[in-house]
Amino acid sequence: MEIYLVQHGEAKPEEEDTERPLSPRGMKETSDIAKKLSFVIQRIPNKIFHSPKLRARQTAEILAKSLNCKTGEIEGLKPLDDPSIIKDKLSSLDSSGTYFFVGHLPNLEKLSSLLLYGTSGKPFVAFRNSAPLCITHRDGTWKLKYYFLPELL
Repeated sequence: MEIYLVQHGEAKPEEEDTERPLSPRGMKETSDIAKKLSFVIQRIPNKIFHSPKLRARQTAEILAKSLNCKTGEIEGLKPLDDPSIIKDKLSSLDSSGTYFFVGHLPNLEKLSSLLLYGTSGKPFVAFRNSAPLCITHRDGTWKLKYYFLPELL
């Protein structure tokens, strides 16, 4: 299994819009990353999961358009959700599949630490908006494959 953990694209400030949709910069960076990923990823993702928040859904939709796959809302990706919710759901997915999880901090920091180190208490990835962290699962172990930053495009 290969998974991508993605913090939603940059959102508008809450004072400007309480729903916090993506900002123009957030849309552009996510679109640029999505186009590049369409060349990097070796197979079409099985699904892109996202939190119920608007900015995560918009990020997932931009990724899905470039990667030619479906999106779906899932519980466990909101900022303060327990990362074990997603970890437990991973066991029900196709072990040879590719999945994206678009969510928020600090949840994604804790989830990546839980998968890679077995504890969510010590986040080690400095997540950035729109940047996918790719993790693979083989032989019972999760391993970091790469972290794709928009500023490297």
